[in-house]
Amino acid sequence: MGSSSSATDSEVKESDKYDYMERYYDEIKAGKYRTKNPNATLRCPFCEAKKKQEFQFKDLLQHASGIGTCSAKRSMQVRVKHLALEKYLKQDVSTELDIVVKPPQYLEVANEQPSSEGRFVWPWKGIVASIFRKPKNETEEYWLRKFELYKPKEAHVLHGKDDPRGYVVLEFGTEWTGYRQVMKLDTDFQTDCHGKKDWDSMMECPGSDLYAWIVGAEEYNSEGMVGDYLREKAVLKTVSEVSQDLWKECTEKVETNYSERSFSLMNIMAGREELTEAHIEEMQRMEQNAREHARRIIEETEYLKNQIYTRNGELARLGHQLSEKEKSTIHERRKFEEEKKKITESLILASEEQVKAKDDIAEVLKKHKMEEKAMRDTLLKLEKDLNDEHKLKIEIAELDEQLKVLNCMNVMGADSEKGKISKKEIEEMEGKLEEIIEKMSEKEDVNQVLEMKEQLAKKELEDAREAFIAEELHPHFSLPKVIGELFNLAKTLFGIEIEPADGLAPVWNNDVKFFHVKDSSGSPIAYFYFDPYSRPAEKRQGAWMDEMFARSRVLSRDGTSTRFPVAHMLCNQTSSVGNKPSLMTFCEKGGQSLTAEN
Repeated sequence: MGSSSSATDSEVKESDKYDYMERYYDEIKAGKYRTKNPNATLRCPFCEAKKKQEFQFKDLLQHASGIGTCSAKRSMQVRVKHLALEKYLKQDVSTELDIVVKPPQYLEVANEQPSSEGRFVWPWKGIVASIFRKPKNETEEYWLRKFELYKPKEAHVLHGKDDPRGYVVLEFGTEWTGYRQVMKLDTDFQTDCHGKKDWDSMMECPGSDLYAWIVGAEEYNSEGMVGDYLREKAVLKTVSEVSQDLWKECTEKVETNYSERSFSLMNIMAGREELTEAHIEEMQRMEQNAREHARRIIEETEYLKNQIYTRNGELARLGHQLSEKEKSTIHERRKFEEEKKKITESLILASEEQVKAKDDIAEVLKKHKMEEKAMRDTLLKLEKDLNDEHKLKIEIAELDEQLKVLNCMNVMGADSEKGKISKKEIEEMEGKLEEIIEKMSEKEDVNQVLEMKEQLAKKELEDAREAFIAEELHPHFSLPKVIGELFNLAKTLFGIEIEPADGLAPVWNNDVKFFHVKDSSGSPIAYFYFDPYSRPAEKRQGAWMDEMFARSRVLSRDGTSTRFPVAHMLCNQTSSVGNKPSLMTFCEKGGQSLTAEN
């Protein structure tokens, strides 16, 4: 930006200097004047004629301060502008660059020190004298605790044969806070009449009190263990020398920090310029891509318009063909409907004829069956008549033979009265024979009735006997006792142990028990469920058993171990009531045994 100002070129009055300075400062802060170069350097916006416009911060600050305060040859307006630039650099640019322009703290501390150029031991040290007038078991930690009010960092006890009084050297470091603490120690003991001067006056007979003061040139240059220790551990410096050293050190740190930040800022600005150039290139590329994309869209739109126009023509042609086909289709549909109607009527007639034919066939079959039955009855009747006729013929033949025999006997016995059989006797014999036959028939009927009564009596007797036996033996067959004996029998016969395993597998009712079967070594070989009691709503009658899982190695979970068989054994016993166990009949016990054996 230019360096024009709202102020005129006329001379600014001394009384208005600060008003104009604030105005220029606001304009610089608002960005009206350009103070930064793209390469992270600074420039003076009010010295356009100056060729060198690439300042570092301290150089531009020195330039603005020199013209604003020290240049009497410049006009008031130029000086006011540079004062505004100086204010802007101190308050805004220094904050952006994180540069401290105010004097460091140690200069303020140094300014508070006396103007005397006395030389002191540095790092700062204090000395405590006459320590062996006290008990002699104090350590360095003891002296640090004793003087903790002054915050010493270290304590060193000095003693020797030539000087039995003993000393403690207190270390206070190199900072100005240490100087304040050691000066406070010196002032406190001097106020209490136990300072350096008091020690010098009471050295020969100091008593049991302690004396302390700041270590200076006298102690540093003294002979003995104190002087030797101080010359080894420290140097003599004035306060101004320490201030200059610290100022130099701080200045070097500030310059290093400034150089680092300036370099970092230059890198940031260079990176910013690179990013700006890359952004501009990216924007140009995006604009070019957008133009290319818009061109492709326009071309595709034109292509699609042509395609739509062509498709509309094809659709119109196909619509015309469809209308023609629709007309022919309607005619063919009507023709198809008429043919379909004729076929449907033909199918109905054929169905009716088929139903009629079925009825006729059924009627013929019925008539054939009736004729077959009548023929069968006729054949049976004929067969019976033939049998009766055959029997009659046999009886007639027998009677004829008997009559012939009797006639022969009559003819042969005609000469003798004794051998002659009269017709009356024959009739009597025939009557007796009929009576005998009738009596035999009656006896056979009576015998049949007696046999039936005997069989019925035998059956009633057997039932009563079984009921008596069941009633007498019933109390001896409680379910737990029968199961226990049954398991003992299995152990005797097969050498196996049957033990309860409740909880090992889920059950479908609380009355169901689960058992495992073990061999003689105690290893399980099978399992079974036992469901003893009747539940009419869930179980059928009777007692039975069946296999749930067969023994298998292939169908086991891992395919290598053996899957043991599992069976179930079910009965329909009456459940126990109170303390009365469930009782079994002899037949139920036998059935239970057979089921268990299976």
